[in-house]
Amino acid sequence: MDERVRAFYAARDWRPAWSPSSAAQLQDAFKTLDSHAIDSKPFVARLAAKDPLGREIALTKAAMAYGDALAHGLIDPSKIFEVYGLERNDLNVDRKLAAALSAGDLEPWLKSLPPNDPEYDRLSKAYLGYLKDAASRQPAAIPSGEAIKPGDQDGRIPQIVAALVAGRYLKEAPASSERYEPAVVEAIKRFQTQQGVNDDGVIGGDTIAILNAGPADRARQLALNLEVRRWLKRNPAATRIDVNTAAAVMTTYENGKIIDVRRVVVGKPDAATPNLAGTFSDLVLNPPWNVPQGIAEREILPKGAAYLREHDMYLDEGRVVQRPGPKASLGRVKFDMQNPHAIYLHDTPSKRAFAANERHGSHGCVRVDDAVGYARGLSSAAGLQSEFDAKLAKGATAVLGLQTPMPVRLMYQTAFVDRSGEIAFRPDIYGWDERLATALGMPAPMKRETRASDVDVGP
Repeated sequence: MDERVRAFYAARDWRPAWSPSSAAQLQDAFKTLDSHAIDSKPFVARLAAKDPLGREIALTKAAMAYGDALAHGLIDPSKIFEVYGLERNDLNVDRKLAAALSAGDLEPWLKSLPPNDPEYDRLSKAYLGYLKDAASRQPAAIPSGEAIKPGDQDGRIPQIVAALVAGRYLKEAPASSERYEPAVVEAIKRFQTQQGVNDDGVIGGDTIAILNAGPADRARQLALNLEVRRWLKRNPAATRIDVNTAAAVMTTYENGKIIDVRRVVVGKPDAATPNLAGTFSDLVLNPPWNVPQGIAEREILPKGAAYLREHDMYLDEGRVVQRPGPKASLGRVKFDMQNPHAIYLHDTPSKRAFAANERHGSHGCVRVDDAVGYARGLSSAAGLQSEFDAKLAKGATAVLGLQTPMPVRLMYQTAFVDRSGEIAFRPDIYGWDERLATALGMPAPMKRETRASDVDVGP
């Protein structure tokens, strides 16, 4: 008997815990695992013991495994990510199970395990729908090959058009079947915009891969994202900022309601923005940039003294520092998020990147579209807008303390419910879905070519 089971029964003075009714409730609960994208067979197999003592212990072990899977996830994220700093769900599975068994009703315990928010429910229903669709015959995959540019003639166009018609991006197929005509180009651009890839109208490997993503691929992507959500603390702060780093979108909640959604630029694939939580209480106005040593050595110091002068940088005891000003990489405001990884939200002089659909172009920090306007709004809500404007206008570095700390979560979610209420998908640009799929023993998601945004020297 393992220590966990021993502790469970020791707390009960070694009395049996299971009645026929509670055992039936648990077995019925196993039937719901499919809706969570969890295979129920291993849980059912745990109940093979026939003798009374063996079955008693088997029921407890199966219930604990079931509770762990739904309350905390099948995988410990700290085992597969170098950095995982999000708050985990802290439900005490065993204590709640013991209470439910003593009360003779497992229902409250069963309901307390999985996430109970509307988005998880929507993703779960979408998973079941895609799983059902995957059982039917699917069209042949569009072959890979050279990129198709507007006006090109290509034998894959009929398949591409069929996929666009099926996805309702085109009403009907154009008369010329193999030429990449303007109507199809516009449909592809709409498709690229919705899928979060650059809407240049060129049908490259990334666009082909997404067009080929059938219901089995989508079901797998949803299964991975349901697991990711099971890791999270169930009731996050009602007023907070959530940044989806897969979609490069920042959402602000106030008292549980969305009040702002805006684009951000997050880490490039080889400088991924980590899964992280923190808070900020201070706005740093006209901030200098203390350049991390790695960036300085790789990207700044080799360019020489002239580059430093041009970008208003100087050396301070061997460290590169950029003065505040129009060229400052942190722009005019920094949201001083507290965490041990020097990751924070900030303004940027590189505004062009916000217009792109692919916005993975920083060194790990989060660049906020119209950061000054956003910061002014926070200041106004705290009754500090006049002070904010005065300090900002002076041009010197200053700190403005907000009255209430703002919690921030940075989360990688490649399947989510967008603001319109639709299920949205994003490419696995960091390869973290693939890493999780491997840990779960699932087939890896489709490999996709993703073209990162232009990367400048800023954080």
